[in-house]
Amino acid sequence: MAIAALVRPMLLLFPLAALPLFWMLIGRRQGVRVWAVYAVSAFLALAPWFVYTTVRFDAVIPLQTSNALLWQGSPEYYRLIHERRMGYLQIWSEVIYGPGWERHDPTSVAGDRWWTRRAVRSIADDPVTYSISDSPT
Repeated sequence: MAIAALVRPMLLLFPLAALPLFWMLIGRRQGVRVWAVYAVSAFLALAPWFVYTTVRFDAVIPLQTSNALLWQGSPEYYRLIHERRMGYLQIWSEVIYGPGWERHDPTSVAGDRWWTRRAVRSIADDPVTYSISDSPT
């Protein structure tokens, strides 16, 4: 499960759901023991990646970069959706992966930092839109 979490970070929360499941299936005492082994094993499987990325990039990246996630909640993104009527795939192909995207690849650490700075600038420039905008669908 921990190795799968390296490619699907949402699985990182699975141990929280697994504990009650273990309790129901094998009882409270044995369930806690099995869960503890599971949690320690997951930690040990993820630890080398966590240490490597922290040392290599001087950043805490437990599983993956955010992939421009903060920017996708920024006023700039909101305006692309609501004012320019661009769709999700169009934004990804023309803005995020548009011309020169290699310099700011959102899956790289440097690119992730660039998109985060861009999002923070957008939010600072228009905090009202950021605070009242609805989620793009």
